[in-house]
Amino acid sequence: MALVTRIPKGAPLTAAEMDNNLTYLQGLINAGTSGTSGTSGTSGSSGTSGTAGTSGTGTAGTAGTSGTSGTSATSGTSGTSGTSATSGTSGTSGL
Repeated sequence: MALVTRIPKGAPLTAAEMDNNLTYLQGLINAGTSGTSGTSGTSGSSGTSGTAGTSGTGTAGTAGTSGTSGTSATSGTSGTSGTSATSGTSGTSGL
């Protein structure tokens, strides 16, 4: 027995045709549940991880040069102040 549908029949289904359709479908459902279940599929394989990247390279700069601050010198001049001499003359008085 097959299902009876409205379009090929060209008219509405009777109550008996609808009941027969339900009985037919119920029989298919019951027949399917008594069979063996399907086998389980295999799980997928895991992929491999990517490779690690390389780190960047660079060179360190050189430090600046050390300079001297200011100059060392003497302030003013070292010398003697004034002149050293004798005052007056030494001699004999009178005739």
